[in-house]
Amino acid sequence: PKPLLSIDTKRVDMGMLILHHGGVRWVTIKNEGKKAGNFSWDFDSSLPIQVTPMEGVVGIGCEEKVQIKMEAVEVGTINEELELTLEPGTPPVHIEVLAKVTTQTLDLFEPPTNSKSTPTNLIKELSFGSIYFGLEKVLQGVLVNNGPQPSSFSFTFSLGEEDDHEIEEIDGDEMRERRAALNLLE
Repeated sequence: PKPLLSIDTKRVDMGMLILHHGGVRWVTIKNEGKKAGNFSWDFDSSLPIQVTPMEGVVGIGCEEKVQIKMEAVEVGTINEELELTLEPGTPPVHIEVLAKVTTQTLDLFEPPTNSKSTPTNLIKELSFGSIYFGLEKVLQGVLVNNGPQPSSFSFTFSLGEEDDHEIEEIDGDEMRERRAALNLLE
């Protein structure tokens, strides 16, 4: 009797990751043999990858779940290779680990001129201009999430030392248009 170990995939795709955040995927090692089998992982330890467990024994007719965790340390495409030995003395299986790393940003744009166009003018500064006593000034903008993940935000502004106004905090999972009117009079 001997072990017959196999892994369910040779490609682990972490998908899109946010810079300085991580991704986790699971792979399964099966033993369809008549004896318990050993496995072990080998890869460059300088890679931002962790494998748990790094080695182990898979019993007869059993399977072992293995966690592959990656930390996104720089923007770009990641394509790394891990080696998995399924029983000492056999050639290693090469497992490809892929990810695309991007930054998560929110940008505030001027509203588009019509409902079918996309906002293109980035707002770098809110200019209220001149305003007279008793009048209101309303500024509108379109907040765009340029990342792959939902994002939340809060907007605060100050007119002086004692006039801090927190406008609203909105959960980024809400996919709807928001307009915030800033009323300068209380």
